[in-house]
Amino acid sequence: MKTLLVLVRNPAASEWYIDYAVGLARDLHLKIHLFYVENPASHMLASPRLSGAALEQLQHKLKEKALLARDSLTSQVNEMLQKREEQVVVEVSSTIGNQVSLINQMVEEDKAQMVMLASEGPGTSGFKHPFIDELSRNVNCPVWIIPENTRYRSIDSIIYATDYQEEDITTLKEVIDLTHFVSPEITALHITSNPDFELRIKNAGFQKVVKNKTGYDDLTVKALVERNGGGIPEMIGEFAAQDRSGLIVVLK
Repeated sequence: MKTLLVLVRNPAASEWYIDYAVGLARDLHLKIHLFYVENPASHMLASPRLSGAALEQLQHKLKEKALLARDSLTSQVNEMLQKREEQVVVEVSSTIGNQVSLINQMVEEDKAQMVMLASEGPGTSGFKHPFIDELSRNVNCPVWIIPENTRYRSIDSIIYATDYQEEDITTLKEVIDLTHFVSPEITALHITSNPDFELRIKNAGFQKVVKNKTGYDDLTVKALVERNGGGIPEMIGEFAAQDRSGLIVVLK
């Protein structure tokens, strides 16, 4: 069973986030590891000239905060699982260090196969936070980014943003393997400036090729024509909202 490493940044306001993780883990047959990290570097950037005694005091303070976070998360998880009677395996831990390094170590040791984190605000605008950008680009596994205060719903429809490159086939296979418990409908979506692009790829039999190479039948190829002044992320987001998709997949 794969493990979803759920990076918690604000234990006091994580009820919605844990609830989302439990729903996702239930549907995709995942184990959950709630993970809280205090990074000394972020505190030392604010106070770069700390003495030896001050550094020791900071380390002690961060250790206390990490332990309090672990206890808070454990209490929330126990209460939630009792109320919902969910049969989901949840582990909770906290530590001090660098988030990216710690996650990559866990991935390398096969203790986590993917990581989840909450955005810094509602909608796609919250994905542009520097911390989220750094983590999503530098950890060596898939990253699930959840818009703030989003309620979980079953992932029965997926938008896969594609440029029709060879690596898309490999990634689609991984997505299919991960979500096969819910048998989602997958749309391979391409944004193009050519209004005839969708007709051309259909005539070329690309959809059939993708289905054959992935071994997955419930897959549709679609193209959207770029509009003047419209950003590609916004177009994908709007299409996903109209399609009521539970997941948008993009390559890093």
